[in-house]
Amino acid sequence: MQKDLNSFVEGLQANSNNEETIYIEMAQNRYRWQRKFAGVKKEIEESTNYAQVVADKFDEYKKYIIEDQKGSLAEYVARRKSVLDLFDKLLGFDSENGNKDHLEKAVHELICPMRVDSHQVTIEDHNLWILDDRLAFFNFFASDRPISQFTDVKSDREPDIAFFYDRCLAWRESDRLCDTVILVEFKRPNLPTYSDKNDPYMQLMDYVARFQSGETIRDRNGATIMGIGKHTSFQCYIVADLTEGLKKRLRGRFQTTPDGNGLFGYTVAPDAYVEVIPYKKLLIDAQMRNSVFFQKLGLEN
Repeated sequence: MQKDLNSFVEGLQANSNNEETIYIEMAQNRYRWQRKFAGVKKEIEESTNYAQVVADKFDEYKKYIIEDQKGSLAEYVARRKSVLDLFDKLLGFDSENGNKDHLEKAVHELICPMRVDSHQVTIEDHNLWILDDRLAFFNFFASDRPISQFTDVKSDREPDIAFFYDRCLAWRESDRLCDTVILVEFKRPNLPTYSDKNDPYMQLMDYVARFQSGETIRDRNGATIMGIGKHTSFQCYIVADLTEGLKKRLRGRFQTTPDGNGLFGYTVAPDAYVEVIPYKKLLIDAQMRNSVFFQKLGLEN
């Protein structure tokens, strides 16, 4: 790959002194490179006997696959780094008159588009990995959609994000019922006071109770895709800064996380696991999970 890169640089036109020209030549070079190895693949597929010439072609094509995968992974990791840099920038913004309501929406949109479900977006359209890498593999979730649109519960309440283990791309614990429901509630960064109306803990417990009162989850066409049973587990995430107002609301309910920056614990009636993640902790945790990849690509600040 380094040899190909050196050859590419040496072959640049003398007037290639701007980014657009270089990008065009890079695209052309990559296209020619892919055409070359497509030819190698065809030669292998058309061979009838395994001989030394085929073995050499096989090794050549294998190297191409490895290098191409490295390039794709590098692009994906670089994208993650850019997303986290933007997230960091959002958290550093000040707002006029101390009003940061728009930041809650901005962070929500960065992590996952609002008022959509998983049938309307692809894995490239969201950054749910910031919360938890496993969330990227859910096959059904709803973001800011009324509960009544995807359950048989008569309610216009809208969880910020609701995830369901149904046809999970990674694994499935049961063939009949929804094994796990994950609910996420965002609050404005550094929100100083809370009331009964915007208490995230009470909101999540209300959502859990409403989901437990229903029996089915439906897709956007109304077809039943799963059921909620007595063994369905609920995991709730409150993404909010632990201001004095929120601490007062949560006092005595949860334990402190090992890093001392968040809270976690279990509730009874309704039964659920709850984790409180301040925005800075959310950012730092995501950076740490990806740090080894950033280091390998030289992307660390």
